Amino acid sequence: MNENTSGFYHALAATAIILAAVSTLISCSAFRQGTDRQNYQAQGKLSFEDDIKPIFEGRCVMCHDGHRAAGDLNLVTRDLAFRRSPTGPFFVPGYPERSKLFNVIKLPDHIDGAMPPTGHALSAQEMATIKQWIKEGANWPSGEAGYLQPSSGMDWRSR
Repeated sequence: MNENTSGFYHALAATAIILAAVSTLISCSAFRQGTDRQNYQAQGKLSFEDDIKPIFEGRCVMCHDGHRAAGDLNLVTRDLAFRRSPTGPFFVPGYPERSKLFNVIKLPDHIDGAMPPTGHALSAQEMATIKQWIKEGANWPSGEAGYLQPSSGMDWRSR
């Protein structure tokens, strides 16, 4: 191997190492500075703001807010939603089947106590999303990100 070839391979190796290092730094930086959604996606988890909040605001909070709190459930904030109820917890992080909310949303429409009422059940996808979110620990942020208010148009539909 002559001197020119040896220098070329050293330069090529150095370039590859530098590119790998820069790529790693960019990846780490993007992950750390990413949104909650990106972080949850990277971990394979749902995001409250992107996945759960739209369901609750479009389908639930119009009856489960500070004015009505139907069934003793207030979904305006995490603290209100997770407070103890005389009839059991609405959310048991990690355990959807022990969570009162999940048990009433999966009831068939014709059963008393099925939510939402009047034949406007959540879709199978909405129920699966809520179930998975509870399994993942029911992460619900505080502050503005976790505050719910009814959407302008109710998203009623039958299964």
